[in-house]
Amino acid sequence: MAQAGEEPRELVTADAIGDPAVLTIAPQTWWIAAPIYEGGAWHFRRFRIGPSGLESLPDAPVERLTPGSPATPPPPLAGEIGGVILQRSRDGIVYLALTLAHGQTSRAHLFRCDDASAEPVLTTPEGLHARRPAVVVLGDQPILAYDAWDGQAYHVYVQCGDQRVKLSESPGWHIRPDIVADGQRTVWVTWVRTTDVMNPEGVVDSRCEVMAGCLRLNGDRPHLQPIGAVDDMSHGLLDLSPNPRGVWGYLGRRRHPMLLRTPAGVLVLWEQKRVHDRKTRENVGVLWGRRLAESGIGEAQALAAGGMAYTVPGSRVADDDRFEICCLEGWHVDERHITFQQASSTPLDERRLPRDAWRGWKSITLPRDPVAPRLRGGDRGGTDRPSITLNGTTYHLYWLDPHCHTCISADAEGELDKLYRYARHKAGLDAVVMSDNDYYLLPLTRSEWRQVCAAADAFNEPGAFVALPGYEWTCRREFESKLPPDHRTIILPGPTDDIVRWNEMDGDYRALYEFTQRHGGIVHAHHQGWRLLGNLVEANIEATSSWDFYLEADVSCFHEHLLKGHKIGVFGGSDCHRRNPGLGGALTGVWAESLTREGILEALRSHRCYATSGQRVMIDFRANGKPMGAVVEAGEVDLSVDVVSPIPILSVELVRDGKVARRWDARRQTEFTAGPHESPPRGDHFYYIRVVLEGPIYLRREGMPANLMPAFGPRAWSSPIWVTRANDG
Repeated sequence: MAQAGEEPRELVTADAIGDPAVLTIAPQTWWIAAPIYEGGAWHFRRFRIGPSGLESLPDAPVERLTPGSPATPPPPLAGEIGGVILQRSRDGIVYLALTLAHGQTSRAHLFRCDDASAEPVLTTPEGLHARRPAVVVLGDQPILAYDAWDGQAYHVYVQCGDQRVKLSESPGWHIRPDIVADGQRTVWVTWVRTTDVMNPEGVVDSRCEVMAGCLRLNGDRPHLQPIGAVDDMSHGLLDLSPNPRGVWGYLGRRRHPMLLRTPAGVLVLWEQKRVHDRKTRENVGVLWGRRLAESGIGEAQALAAGGMAYTVPGSRVADDDRFEICCLEGWHVDERHITFQQASSTPLDERRLPRDAWRGWKSITLPRDPVAPRLRGGDRGGTDRPSITLNGTTYHLYWLDPHCHTCISADAEGELDKLYRYARHKAGLDAVVMSDNDYYLLPLTRSEWRQVCAAADAFNEPGAFVALPGYEWTCRREFESKLPPDHRTIILPGPTDDIVRWNEMDGDYRALYEFTQRHGGIVHAHHQGWRLLGNLVEANIEATSSWDFYLEADVSCFHEHLLKGHKIGVFGGSDCHRRNPGLGGALTGVWAESLTREGILEALRSHRCYATSGQRVMIDFRANGKPMGAVVEAGEVDLSVDVVSPIPILSVELVRDGKVARRWDARRQTEFTAGPHESPPRGDHFYYIRVVLEGPIYLRREGMPANLMPAFGPRAWSSPIWVTRANDG
């Protein structure tokens, strides 16, 4: 919808609409540009709102940029459009920058627009996977800034015609640039540098810094003057001792630095939480700024407070120092209410977050640990990829994090493409599920779900890396009965038009299960408490996450459901909100026939999986030759337990019907084997294995940091094997 005059007017009806870009081009006149998903493809629409009303402008010809030839028309845009930026030159020409993604290939494009046409004028090179563009016009020369993946890291580039300058030479991943012109020959650029760090307790995170550079145009060739780090945005990194404090999510944009030109000079702006350890619903933001100059950097000053998700609207140029900024208003609400604030001409009385809060964190290089221990003997071969053979079928061990969040969740962080590459290249995962919330503080829109599906398809490479689409059903209804958050992760074999949200169905799990079954997916229950319905789509429960060791803190819910006859396995999912999928302190080991979506889903559906708190320990647990997740009908049971770990094993326990039946001292060896014989009484029974490794355990307690588990924790649990012994004779 858009307001033109006194009445709002519908711009377009489509399957999904991406975030629009808005540009003020004259008093009471605006341009709006937005990606539109309709007819099974992404398109692009432009509109203008002025004193005479609202009118539609010719579409930007993005289809012209897709593969094809004059004889073969290009197919509909199958990827995604994003990163829409508008900028205006002195002569009134509007420049539009956007990203087009086809699979993992993404390129930024710059269009020169007027009321009658939109023509492409600049495109980033092939092989440089560019995203998140920003554009500025210096005189009549458009300049594009963007970040791009070069196969090993993200870097920030500035492109002027055919000239391209790489701004980010320092270590780390560099993303999300912004750019503004200062005079006739100078532009300023800011961006985020992230570097990997670990604290003394083994928690892995990313240090985030505001970076800046000054670019001068000498003729057609830009010359870079690096400024370096302007400020630290790592106010989520906390010292865990001696007084641990909570880390909670935030609805604002803590990792989005912005630039603004004012009469007094160029400002770099960034947002932080007002209180770093306050709960998500109880926090608002503060907008901070520093003056940038070639002679140095000014003091940090608080310029606005009380809102969240601050954005500098329009052309990044203010007529005076009392500029307007756009934000989500006040406290947390369930709908997006956008308002404008006026930045203060004098610094506000706001406190910086403590700079010593992340003392003790040290830089690390990722990937850090081997993918899996080398196994010897038996039917596991001698390769680095463990494998087992069951009834003539070979299964390989793959590592999965099936519960991860991105910035699409209201209280989490991290761009989709960056987190997929983190999971694969830094965490060394084989498979991952980005499972953003369907409705928590803000809804997961249909457009965002389209982006989730497009990204999963783009990063899915059968045989090399599996990306499965999914989301978190964030039901809160059970709070009335004092049950902890009873959420579900839905994992699907492929894209769907839309999802079923809990608020649309009043928390009715039956509607969710019908949707999941219709699309061939599975459901995982997670967090510390849940109620199962006994539906076949219920596959496994979360044994551990980066928030807690659920089966250490209270295993009764798990045992209660098993004793009632529920056939459920276990998984470890990081539930990460901090940009570290696969290194959040929880993983799932999956024995799958192939590294494909079908192979991973089949293994999860069959409970041929197990949970660890981060260490890549191998567990092979069988009963009468059948693997974990199997149902065995027999009078006598021969169990086999094989554990191989990268670190010393302290003990292995066999749990039968909720009680520890046997416990072995593993004598701090890295390999353990046992073959106990069981003669269970008549009836139904379940068995599973619990492994204790060397290293401390962090149980949930008052004041325990949230979402801050060590990346390589010392516990593992197998999925159960169910044994039925019939009456003799």
